[in-house]
Amino acid sequence: MPEYLFQLVALFLGIFGAVWSLAWWLSGKFSKTHQLIYDQIEKLGKHFDAKIDYHEKHDDQRFQNISNDLWEIKLRNAAIRGLYLNTDDDELMSINTKVKKILKETK
Repeated sequence: MPEYLFQLVALFLGIFGAVWSLAWWLSGKFSKTHQLIYDQIEKLGKHFDAKIDYHEKHDDQRFQNISNDLWEIKLRNAAIRGLYLNTDDDELMSINTKVKKILKETK
């Protein structure tokens, strides 16, 4: 076998081996990077889910508190209205009779 043919085959095998080993190395690096990205995305998704759940629970509590406060205001207004409307005019002061008159009109 001529010497130049041996050198040509050796050169071809060297280039092929170098390209194959670099491709294998890069494949490993891309695989690790790919896995790292997916892990970070998964962690970020869990973090967002936890934040959303936290805020939904607190929003529910806030809306419940607002509903309770509104109910208390309505109950207090109904009690005041009942006191004014069920009290005789001669027992009320002049300003209270005006309030009673307004309450009767808004029924």
